[in-house]
Amino acid sequence: MENTTTTYTQLVLMPETEMTPEQLTFMQVHTEMLRAGERMTECLVILAKDMKRMRDEQLYKAAGFTDFKDYVQNALGIKERHAYNYINVLDLDGDYLKAHADMGITKLALIAGAADEIRERLIADEETPELTVRQLTEKIKEQTAEIESRQQQLDLLSGQLDAQKEQAEKDITNLRNWKEAADAKAQKAQEAAAAAQKRIKELEEEAAKAKEQAAETVEVAVDDPKTLEELEAARKERDDAVAKAKAAMANAENAAEELELYKKAGEALATFKSTFNQVVDLWDKLFSSIRDIKLADRGKAESCVNKVDQLMRDISDDINLLKEAVQA
Repeated sequence: MENTTTTYTQLVLMPETEMTPEQLTFMQVHTEMLRAGERMTECLVILAKDMKRMRDEQLYKAAGFTDFKDYVQNALGIKERHAYNYINVLDLDGDYLKAHADMGITKLALIAGAADEIRERLIADEETPELTVRQLTEKIKEQTAEIESRQQQLDLLSGQLDAQKEQAEKDITNLRNWKEAADAKAQKAQEAAAAAQKRIKELEEEAAKAKEQAAETVEVAVDDPKTLEELEAARKERDDAVAKAKAAMANAENAAEELELYKKAGEALATFKSTFNQVVDLWDKLFSSIRDIKLADRGKAESCVNKVDQLMRDISDDINLLKEAVQA
C-alpha cells in the first residue's frame, strides 16, 4: 500500500512530458473524476439551498402550483419526502457535507435528521460512510433507543429528587411554623420570668418591712398579749411572703430553663436551614454532573445513577427513623 501511494504521489508531481501514454491517460481520467466530484458536491448544495428557498418563499405559486408538494411532484418528478431530504441535509456542517456528498442524499438526510448526540457520533465515526442505508437506519434506531432508555432513568431520578425536594420544603415549612410557635412561647416565658423577678423583689421588700415592724413591736409585745398576737400574725405573714418568694424563684428558674431550650432549638433550626440549602445545591450539581457524564460514557453514568439510587434508599430509611423519633 505504501509503494502504491508513493507511486501515485510521484505521478501527480511528474510533468506530463515525462509520463507514459498509460500514465497520461490515467491522470486525465482521474482529474476528470475529481472535478466531477467537486461539481457533484456543489450541485448538491445548490439544489438543497434552492429547494429550501422555493419552499420558504413559496416561489412555486408564480407557476400556478398550489403547494410545495404539487410543485416537486409535477415539476421535478420526485416525491415530497425526497425533496425534504435535500432541505434537511443543510443542517449538516458544510465541510462534512462537501467531503461526503458521494454518500447519497438518503444517507445524508438520515444523519441530518438524527438527534444532536447521535448525529455527532455518526459524523465522528469513520465507518459511517461505509454503511448501507438500512444499516445506518438500524444504527440510528439502536442509539435512539439507548438515549431514550438513559433519559428515562434520568427522568426517574429527577422525579425522585423533585419529590425529595418537595418533601424537604414541606418539612422546612413545618419547622418554620414550629419555630414561630416556639418563639412566641419563649417570649411568653421571658415575660413570665421578668414578672416573677419583679414579684420576688416586691415580696423581699414586704418581708424586710414586716421584719422591721416586728422588731419595733417586740418590746411592747412582751407585756401585752394583744400585741403578741399581732406579732405572731406579722411573723406568719412574713413566712408566707418568704414562701411565695421561694415559689416565684422556682418558677423563674423553670422559665429560664425552658427559655434556654427554645434558644437551643432556634440555633439548631438555623443550622438545619443552612445545611439543607447546601444539600439541595449538591443535589442539583450531582444531577447536572450525571447529565454531563452520560454524554461521553453511558456506563459510568448508569453507575452514578445506581449509586444515587442506593443513596436515596438509605436516605429514605433515615428519614423514616427521623419521623418516628420526631413523632415519639
